[in-house]
Amino acid sequence: MLAGAIGMLGTVGAARAAVPPSVSYAEGIVNQQIEEGYFWINHDEDTHALHALQRALQIQSDNIEALLMLGAVQAHQGDPAAARQTLLRLENAHGSTEQIAALRQWIAQPPVDRAALAHARATADAGHATQAMFQYRALFPQSLLPPALEVEYDRVLSGAPLGYDDAVRRLRTLLSIGPHDMEARIALDQSLGYRPVSRPEALADMRALATSPDTSSRIRDEAVQVWRRTLDWMGVDPQAAPYYRAWLDIHPDDTVISQRMQQIERMQRVNTGFTALAHNDLDQAEAAFQDCVDEPSVRAAATEGLGLVAQRRGDMTKARALLTQAVALDPANVEIHSALVALDAPENDPALPQMWQLVSHREYDRAWVLLQEIEKRHGRIADTVQVRAIILEARHDWPAAKVAWTDLLRLSPGSPSAEAGLAGILIREGRLGEAARQINRLRAVHYAGLPVLEGLLLQARAQATTDPRLRAALLEQALRQLPDNGWDHLHLAQALVALGQTDRAQTLMQHFCDTASRRTDALQACFAFAMQTHDMSGAAALLAHMPPAAITPDMARGVALVTLWKRLQALPASDAQAVAMLQDMPVAPDPDGMRGQMVVDAMLRRHASNAQAMAVLDRAMMQAGGTLGVDQALAYGGTFVQLGDPSAAQRVMDRLDAEGLDLTPQQRDARKQIRESIVVARADQYDVAGQPDLAEKVIDPLLAQDPDSVALLLARGRVENVRHHSRQALDFDMRALHLQPDDRVVQATVARDALAVGQDHVARDMAASLMDHHPK
Repeated sequence: MLAGAIGMLGTVGAARAAVPPSVSYAEGIVNQQIEEGYFWINHDEDTHALHALQRALQIQSDNIEALLMLGAVQAHQGDPAAARQTLLRLENAHGSTEQIAALRQWIAQPPVDRAALAHARATADAGHATQAMFQYRALFPQSLLPPALEVEYDRVLSGAPLGYDDAVRRLRTLLSIGPHDMEARIALDQSLGYRPVSRPEALADMRALATSPDTSSRIRDEAVQVWRRTLDWMGVDPQAAPYYRAWLDIHPDDTVISQRMQQIERMQRVNTGFTALAHNDLDQAEAAFQDCVDEPSVRAAATEGLGLVAQRRGDMTKARALLTQAVALDPANVEIHSALVALDAPENDPALPQMWQLVSHREYDRAWVLLQEIEKRHGRIADTVQVRAIILEARHDWPAAKVAWTDLLRLSPGSPSAEAGLAGILIREGRLGEAARQINRLRAVHYAGLPVLEGLLLQARAQATTDPRLRAALLEQALRQLPDNGWDHLHLAQALVALGQTDRAQTLMQHFCDTASRRTDALQACFAFAMQTHDMSGAAALLAHMPPAAITPDMARGVALVTLWKRLQALPASDAQAVAMLQDMPVAPDPDGMRGQMVVDAMLRRHASNAQAMAVLDRAMMQAGGTLGVDQALAYGGTFVQLGDPSAAQRVMDRLDAEGLDLTPQQRDARKQIRESIVVARADQYDVAGQPDLAEKVIDPLLAQDPDSVALLLARGRVENVRHHSRQALDFDMRALHLQPDDRVVQATVARDALAVGQDHVARDMAASLMDHHPK
């Protein structure tokens, strides 16, 4: 027996547990000897345990754990005097209160009733866990037994429901005073493995023991056995999949676990089918069920799924045959029985799958007609109410959609679809906190449409923030949630433009428009971006590929501008003839100012004078009558600034202010920018005239009100350049760069002025950034 035990233990090096790199070599040897001591203690070989612990103490005479275990061995040998001497050494070595108390208890422990212990062991071996637990408790009222006996006791306790918590607590206590007791560690893992909530902790530790090259062969074998037994309790629960994969990585030939893994994968495939069915993706659902219908473990569920697909498609004969077959495969399955009975229920009218199919193809008008026919036969049922809500949302009738989603929740309490629909309404109403709580509830039930809602919530938060960088960051997160959504691409591109990252915005939209150009939402979003960036050629090309049904009322203004652009493209080659026609070309109505801007741009390209171009805008403002639209005023004011007439721009802004119209936040920002542009234009005129002092007087009052205006800071720098104060000019430039580090105009200005003052490294950095981000 001894030879076998020594052979199983192997060399000292093979017996050690993993030693962290931070542990010294000597300390590692000590730990090896302590673990060897534990091994012999747990195999009732006190003499060998004593030798191992004495070797540890020869290297480190005050090792607390070695002293504790030496005292335990001495007490077990019936040598209380030696144990008390060791207790004194433990106290002098500053052992913990718990360690000292444990050794005192072990020294004072009365002799074990061997007959009673044998009887308790026999009861446990017979599988009577609870009865054995009471017998052990009667034998051992102490709070903590010597290590080997404690591990034996706790293994019995953990197998009884009433003793489990006590066993885990006692094992943790034992390991807290003797952390190198591998038997106790494995016993704790075994106990933790009984409960699903603590099983991950146990499996992780068992895998660590089983895979460490420094674990002794005996401990490794025991850890592997406990690990495998723990996996046996997990069945074909999908949550067991990662733990099965971890086991199969090391034991690929375990056919039982491999078969379970295959069953789980089939179950997951079937679940994919039911998820697709819930979203009315009948083709995907059918493919998933068909993949699994020949697998015995999931045949009933897959057959049921195929029956439900047939029902959705209106083939009630096929549906009844498949569900009848599924009942025969799994007679005890209540859900399949219910599905079969439900074929005759009102909500299973054959017209229902036809209605859902129309919805899946976005044929909402035909679906609405069918919905009304179904409700004439059966009244309002969950399916028709849900379709009603979907169609109303597609028509942007949000109040009516909210009523429909609320009706669905009344008909189907807890319906994830209804909860999701109402969450979407909350987002549109700006009630983002309530929406977030609703989304969290849907996350708890693993609602499949969660990415869409999370994306919408991120978009709403982006629109609500006044921080342009945060807006862009939130929109990037939203795009990761909905990578194929055209409007998300558009909103992010608009945010990037606002940050001055126009090239990045154009790259983003160009890639999306090239790869998703056939989808309606892609065409619409790309058209909107083309209009925003004044890419009329691109907008015209998109319109040419857009079906009439995709052109929404919101796009009517853009379509009219594309038509105007085409007229401008068809002007005669003669500049004089073209300018004459442009001067007479109708501009009004021009609510957003775009028509006037396009005509003015066309005139300037044909070498018309600024005065001729401004006359077009003056005529359009006269035709507007008493009230000038906010967007028209802002567009014309900006155009007057570009034409070099800040006074005319100021008159337009004065007229807008006099009308006292309510401005949106975006319009207020534009009004502020034009005000700054007027001041900058006047200051630049003074600079050109060699009057920097007057330019400074124009800029400084507004800069004092808005010290973070990049346009004003750059203009102020130009004033200093006129004075030949290049270093002061660079100071203003650097303030602007701090505010907009990615703006190419700011970077170019800093590069120029840095070069003027000899800061070549700054100029080179700006030039490199321009080449990287704005190569054009």
